[in-house]
Amino acid sequence: MKLIKNISKEGITMVIKNFKIIFALMILIICLLAGCGDNQFDKDYSKFKESYLKITDVLDSKEPFSSIQKLNNDPVLKEFDEIKDMVSKLNNEASSKSEKRICDNVTKYFDGLEFLQYAAKNKDNLSEDERGRIATELTLVEMHRSSIKRGEV
Repeated sequence: MKLIKNISKEGITMVIKNFKIIFALMILIICLLAGCGDNQFDKDYSKFKESYLKITDVLDSKEPFSSIQKLNNDPVLKEFDEIKDMVSKLNNEASSKSEKRICDNVTKYFDGLEFLQYAAKNKDNLSEDERGRIATELTLVEMHRSSIKRGEV
């Protein structure tokens, strides 16, 4: 009788241990299939945000024309090339609706930077609308920077 009680206790303990292992493996498989954890898109998006902050750090809405000229400095141009590649890469990697929304925002952020760089190169030939857009884009850059720093995007 004692032997049967011991066997059943040991058997139950073994079943519980095996169940825990099987449950943990099932969770791991589900996470892998669902894409839990860091994926390449998240890593590239983080790199984009870092580069965006570096590039936009030279901009100042109080001195619009002198600050956008800094977008044509060599270190900023190098970062600009990297961010352009990241935007393309992110758009190719986006698969879910939320990733595609992020890509829409990333593209808008980058388009604003491209315009500011264009304006810096062509400052003497800008139309009134383009001159007005500089102030708008600089304001948007400040908003985007704040959102990124606060972790909202």
